[in-house]
Amino acid sequence: MDVLTDLLDGVRARGALFSRTVMTSPWSLRFASGAPLTLATVLRGQAWLVPAEGEAVRVRSGDIALVRGSAPYTVADDPDTPPRGDRPGRVLRRE
Repeated sequence: MDVLTDLLDGVRARGALFSRTVMTSPWSLRFASGAPLTLATVLRGQAWLVPAEGEAVRVRSGDIALVRGSAPYTVADDPDTPPRGDRPGRVLRRE
């Protein structure tokens, strides 16, 4: 079994969230849902996945990113853009 198949077979989903967001620069959203696995894709343009620990990864149009583990992460137009939203420091959490 390859690594991706093993990862996907081990996930036992209890829910799903589907979202489409259209943003203009500068933008940044921090996710702290605690989900063990997240799939993310960019339909147009590019974004950066910025993990709580480690280096930022560029995600381009058509790429699919797998985020594994429950640690918070940020998706942004630039790795240095702080999270913004309707409230400063906005964090998206699963209820």
